[in-house]
Amino acid sequence: MDFFIKLIMVVVGINGTFNFGGLEIPIVIRGEGFYIDESVEEKYIYRGKNPNNYILFENVLWRIISISNDGIKIIRNSSIGNMAFDNKWSNDWEKSSLKKYLEDYYSDSASDVTLISMDEFLNSSSDRKNCGKMTLYFKNFEKCFDSSYINFLEMGNSSHVMWTRSGDPDGSNGVFYLGNTYFGDGSPLDEYGVLPVINLDSNIKLSGNGTLQNPYKIEKTSLQKKKLTFMVSFNYLIIPIQTNTIKRK
Repeated sequence: MDFFIKLIMVVVGINGTFNFGGLEIPIVIRGEGFYIDESVEEKYIYRGKNPNNYILFENVLWRIISISNDGIKIIRNSSIGNMAFDNKWSNDWEKSSLKKYLEDYYSDSASDVTLISMDEFLNSSSDRKNCGKMTLYFKNFEKCFDSSYINFLEMGNSSHVMWTRSGDPDGSNGVFYLGNTYFGDGSPLDEYGVLPVINLDSNIKLSGNGTLQNPYKIEKTSLQKKKLTFMVSFNYLIIPIQTNTIKRK
């Protein structure tokens, strides 16, 4: 879809639906729900405390972060354990021992396994004005905490903290983590909750409605390439707009 049309929709306040996996997902412009990502073309994201983004993958509950031509990015709803980011004190995700562990852990079921980044976390907030940047989030933490479902994932420890993949650029060699009081940076040797992030192929058929009681379920995977369709509704006029073809890895 042309980026100019997306901007018009956001500014004017026109609601639409996104045809994904055979389901029509409503797009919102405020509050909890499924958004157009204003900063990246052909990308759609979930924001808010409970945006109905639950999905079952291999009989495990996950949350959908975003949908784009790169696939469906999902984060596990619960931790797989408390682990160090790196056993040699590196804050570089690409060189970390945790990255190697997760690649081995998911070698048979998923590719591109990673952790959530700080940018993705901040982008999951439904309060963009007060929480959309790191400096704002620190300043307004109490009101920001309830604006993202990420803060309510099962992090698997009494401290309720989980690793991100983002190293602190201030030279301290720290790695950002998310917690129940604020986010900070910890030593790579610290052991925090690990909630993997993976990409699924977009060529799928879904059932369900994304709630905890009825999460999205993958019914089948298509072997054919498909186009994402965005339906823009203007009262009685519906305009289907085809986006670029998704490339299957």
